[in-house]
This record gives sequence, structure tokens and C-alpha cells, in this order.
Amino acid sequence: MPNAGPTACPREGTLRQLALIPIIHSPEDLGNLRAVVTTIKQEWFSEKIRDATAAAVTNFWTNLEAAIADWKTNWDGILVYQDALPFSDADNGSLIHLIVDELAGKGSHNHQILNWLSAQGARLQGTESPTLLLKEYDLIKRSLALELEGDAGEEQQRQIVEQQQNLLHERDRFIAERIDQTLPNAGEGLVFLGMLHSLEEQLPLDISVAYPFGRPDLHEHRTQNNVS
Repeated sequence: MPNAGPTACPREGTLRQLALIPIIHSPEDLGNLRAVVTTIKQEWFSEKIRDATAAAVTNFWTNLEAAIADWKTNWDGILVYQDALPFSDADNGSLIHLIVDELAGKGSHNHQILNWLSAQGARLQGTESPTLLLKEYDLIKRSLALELEGDAGEEQQRQIVEQQQNLLHERDRFIAERIDQTLPNAGEGLVFLGMLHSLEEQLPLDISVAYPFGRPDLHEHRTQNNVS
């Protein structure tokens, strides 16, 4: 796999624009992991804390939906990338739209925004390696199972955290390569990315990254959510 890190300096007129939108994943985004995560939250947190967290996540997405709707008047041709949205050479776009439609129908604000952007003329892009997503899914299942069973020793927890960090780095590298391969010269894109990602350091120098709605407080987010 080629390195997607900084390469040569950009030529005049070829600079590519990428808006990075940090997001908080809601329960509707978690698929088959939702039930396990809900069980753990019920064991760890009071109903008051769970309700406050759910309200904060809903408020985040409500505000983001409104901000995106007011942001641009023309979305034609803008490429949209989404963490956890798989890429396949064999997919002509129908698979990613099926995934987005299904999760939007289950109440995912994130995927409802993707559908809205697509209807405005933006082009959804398969973004992540299915192999790496499956590895993360298995790792999260292992971690959650240990939490539920109460069997996670300090060494096991350390190993899982290290594996999660390494895997997140691999995912960011793949995402950066996908953006580099698909975003044309002078093109414009945006990426929805969980707050634990560190994509910028993997991108080539001719991609200018902007945060139209601000950058996350990473320390605060790490204390609240380990789903990336």
C-alpha cells in the first residue's frame, strides 16, 4: 500500500479543498453493536447521565444538519467521504447508497445528511477498507465482551487499546489514500469523521484541510466515547 503522507509541494492552481467535519456517532450508527453498547451504558451510567448524553448527541446532529443546510447553495460535484462507509472496486455506487439508505431509515442523522447531500448533487464515495472495518468490528466485540463479563485484566485492556490505536492509524491511512485517489485537481470534498481520527497528517500537501464547523475537543471526547 503506497504511503499517503506528505509528498511534493502543490503546483499553483491544483490545490484541492477538503472540509473535515468531526462527528459524534449515535446509537443508530452502530449496527449490530448497538445492543451491547446500550447494555454496557445501562450498567455503567445512571439514567440521568444516559438521557443527558443522548440529548447532547441529538442536539449535536440537529445543529449540524441546520449548519450544513445553510452552508452552501451548490453541492454539484462535491465529493463526500464518510468514515465506516466501505469502498469496493466492484461497487458502482449502489452498495454505498444501500448502506446509507438503510442506516438513514433506522434513524441515523449522519446518514440522513448523506442522503440529503446526494439529493443536492454531491457524490458519495466509498471511503474505508472493508477488511480494516471487519478487524475493528471484531476488536470492538472482544473489548465489549470483556467489559460485560468483567474479565478484562490490566494487560488485556492495554493490548486492546494499543490494537485499536494501530488499527485507527491504518484506517486513516486508507481514507487518506482514497481521498488522494479520487479528489481531482482543484476539486472540493468533505469528510465526516469520528473525533478520534487523525486524518490530516496522512494527507498529501496539495490537499488543504478546513474545519467549517470547528475542531473537536479531543481530550473531552476520549473520556466519553471509544467508538471511532
